[in-house]
Amino acid sequence: MEKPKAPSSLHKRPAKNKNRYIYYVQFRDQDGDYTPALRTGQTSKSAATTWAAEYLKRGQVPTKRGFTFEKYSKGWWIWGDCPYIKGKLARGMSISRRYADESRRNLEKHLIPYFGDRKLTDIKPNDIETWLINQYETSGLTPATVNRALATLKVIMKEAKRLGYVQQNPTKNIGILKEKPKEKSILTLEAIRHLAEIILVR
Repeated sequence: MEKPKAPSSLHKRPAKNKNRYIYYVQFRDQDGDYTPALRTGQTSKSAATTWAAEYLKRGQVPTKRGFTFEKYSKGWWIWGDCPYIKGKLARGMSISRRYADESRRNLEKHLIPYFGDRKLTDIKPNDIETWLINQYETSGLTPATVNRALATLKVIMKEAKRLGYVQQNPTKNIGILKEKPKEKSILTLEAIRHLAEIILVR
């Protein structure tokens, strides 16, 4: 039986004063590859090992392979279950139920059908750009609706980057679609007369 791969690897680099070493750690991501090295700030291997274990314990590095977008977003925007919403509310920030419900609809209707079975780490800016243009050209949705779905995706991927699930946020430089401004309606002469009548009665 193949021996399980260690979740992290330590190595040391000379400190600035050259008289001591600082330990760095690399973790394995959900694909089994090592992430870029993080500075632990520790000068002993035992202390660096403890630091790495605590970092893993905080959940900042995913240890499961095949972490798909659908799996990651399972509880997103569900009031009372979503860690993102809980975190915002705990910090005194405001998120309305209406916003959460709309974001959940965007996730279920527009995002999971396209990105659901893809590994989180495999979603690239080009994939998102392709999805955006496809939504614009073939879905029949208005640019405003597509932009709201994109905004939902941006929040999810930004949080995935913050928590260490992906190394880069693929939505960072994706721009929104141009939206058509609402046409300003002009009151007809009959409507103006009707409005004047109402004012005179009051």
